[in-house]
Amino acid sequence: MFKNITNVLQKHKWRKLAEKALEKKTLTGFYNHNYKLYDGDTPYLFRFPIKDAPRMDPRAFEEQDVLKLLSGQSISVPKLICDDLEKGFYVEAFIDGFTLDNRYPPGKKIPEKYLDQIAQFYYDTTQLETGAFKGIIDKAWPTSGSNALFFEAVCAFSEKVFERSRKTHGKYYDFLGLGDDPYAVLKEKAKDLAERPWCFMHADLHRGNIMVDHQDKLWFIDWELGLYGDILLCIAAHLHRTRYFEAEREMLIDKIKQQLPRDFLINFDQDLDFYLTFEAMKSVITDTVRFPQAFKEEKFSTKREAEYCLYYSDNLNRIAPLLGCKTATPSDALHWFQEWG
Repeated sequence: MFKNITNVLQKHKWRKLAEKALEKKTLTGFYNHNYKLYDGDTPYLFRFPIKDAPRMDPRAFEEQDVLKLLSGQSISVPKLICDDLEKGFYVEAFIDGFTLDNRYPPGKKIPEKYLDQIAQFYYDTTQLETGAFKGIIDKAWPTSGSNALFFEAVCAFSEKVFERSRKTHGKYYDFLGLGDDPYAVLKEKAKDLAERPWCFMHADLHRGNIMVDHQDKLWFIDWELGLYGDILLCIAAHLHRTRYFEAEREMLIDKIKQQLPRDFLINFDQDLDFYLTFEAMKSVITDTVRFPQAFKEEKFSTKREAEYCLYYSDNLNRIAPLLGCKTATPSDALHWFQEWG
């Protein structure tokens, strides 16, 4: 009886605080409206999922369930404080520090001490007990099979994004020469993926999703896109989205390979390259929609503008040998964005 009364009072407390949080300035977030609010001297992060946020990537878990499972594990994640699905919000402990994107954006080297922790993160990920994650996974997501099956599940979502985007931006895809089924050649190549153990993964780890606290410890946040399958996809997504310098990138790959258990290293280099091409393909398809709109609506610095154009042209040039589509210079990309926007 006492416990029930305590739970009701706690729920009432967090709902009142959530109302106050909504009066604050929104923090950065793609899938959630995020607000920082103090209760006394303690800061909390209030997250309100955005119901109509565009879905560009698959997901197999609810972030709240993931945070509960990772609590007390070797991977540092924010503590889940309150999960109020009825009112559409949840609360996490606020990590005091900065993101790698704040301090070390693309174009700045990330200190090696942080690369060591990222490599350790991937080892720790492979050591998580898989049975617990199978208990909270979306019923539609496979939990075992070949890596070709895993890629089929991942790719199916990307194909839906392409078909949806083609209805509004088909003429731009035709201009680029992407064809009617750009993923077909990758699905065929996926049959050659080596067999590695499946495990839980973050799948969206980039500079903005890695916090650094005041003791130089990394915290890994934003688990909305967590998946279950081949860890090499997670590593490729990180390398692709983090945009390291070449030497920096190779250093991190070597550190990861030194950390990972042997059965995760089978055909590592070839299959990592495959997933990197997949990430480039996804980026070209989504950024052909997003970047022209962003250039139209926002004022970018010359440096940021150049970064977007270089990123787009690099991805297009990576998939060109595979599809026979156009290649581009950053200047070409800028001209297209301005014209399409």
